[in-house]
Amino acid sequence: MNDYAGALEYLYGLQLFGTKLGLNNIGRLLDLLGHPERGMDFYHVAGTNGKGSTVAFLEALLRASGLKTGRFISPHLNDFRERIVLDGLPVPPGAVVELTGEIKPLLAEAAETPGCTHPTFFEAVTALAIMAFGRSGVEAVAWETGMGGRLDATSAVVPVVSAITAIGLDHAAYLGESLREIAVEKAGIIKPGVPAVIGEIPGTPRETIERICRQRGSPLIEARGLFRAGSVRPRGRGMIFDLETPWGREKDVAIGLYGVHQARNCETALAAWWTGTGGRFPGRAALESLRRVEWPGRFEIRRKAGLTFVIDGAHNPSGAGALEAALKMFLRGRELTWLFGVFADKDREGIIRRLGSLARRIVAVPAGGERGLDPLALAETCRDLSPSSEVLARKTVEEGILACYDICPRGSVVCAAGSLRLAGEVRRILGIA
Repeated sequence: MNDYAGALEYLYGLQLFGTKLGLNNIGRLLDLLGHPERGMDFYHVAGTNGKGSTVAFLEALLRASGLKTGRFISPHLNDFRERIVLDGLPVPPGAVVELTGEIKPLLAEAAETPGCTHPTFFEAVTALAIMAFGRSGVEAVAWETGMGGRLDATSAVVPVVSAITAIGLDHAAYLGESLREIAVEKAGIIKPGVPAVIGEIPGTPRETIERICRQRGSPLIEARGLFRAGSVRPRGRGMIFDLETPWGREKDVAIGLYGVHQARNCETALAAWWTGTGGRFPGRAALESLRRVEWPGRFEIRRKAGLTFVIDGAHNPSGAGALEAALKMFLRGRELTWLFGVFADKDREGIIRRLGSLARRIVAVPAGGERGLDPLALAETCRDLSPSSEVLARKTVEEGILACYDICPRGSVVCAAGSLRLAGEVRRILGIA
């Protein structure tokens, strides 16, 4: 690999091997690499929604504690290097080139190993991240699952703490069609004897996680039993709240992300940080890092040409529900236009039932790629389920944004939501990527 563009072309070319759940491939790759993951503390985060934001909070807390940190997330919005972050900075392009060149022959060797297939894009990038962290002397890693947990490539590591943010219906073809089945997959990140931190997870999923923890001898820790945010209210582009902590009550704790759900994600991150570090770092100093956390594409607020854009992934009904609550808090009587694109395999009807009633108008656009639903078909579904909204369709995201400039009153809000792919495209077009 001689250049960054060539390295990315090779890595993206691995997408032809599709999506495969299982640990044989990644296990073989780590064998070939000499298991660099064993020298780091991993904080493994799973969940139907909220895991990316939780990882962002968690990484900030670990770095504020004086640890050299790594962060691994997926997917990226605009730049591949968002996936692998070293001490708050994206992995350098030169490192991507070097590491891709090193891992290429190992992928071929893994493919020839009995019980393995050719590693996928995600498996290769997971190994690449571990290589980057090991070379940089990373001590603590905020580590996000890709899909599910039990058979996700990220589960090849043994963490110091596992965290599960929430359980909802998504990726049914891979994870199951019931909350119990999905809870089993998410709880697959829980390793024997390793503490498990959970967010607000009620009912059957909670019972399923409790059972798995008992079977594996893993302490189950409710995030809100350690850190509880109260009097949660907006402040600027983020939130502020009072916080009950193991060391006492902290008033007016600020976070850089908007929505009551982000206060809940923050509780989970705090509990995972406190549990994994043994509470040995100064609490108040770490809390100060939370106000500086940014997470693109998660209720990201931008103002352009007289309109306020809110950009959010919200690709399933649970995520749309969190976005609905945040929008009701944010709008304060302002008119809402929803720029909507979604993948064909997602529950678009469930998303529309959450957000459609808030929208004065809906502009249907493609979500991008082969999985994106045709805007005309999406517009028809919107008309059926949200008859009070004016609905129109545009062939491209750029045409959809131009339509918003034409038809939306100055000072109104445009919410782009339904897909992280859409969020990334909107950021690019608005010039904020």
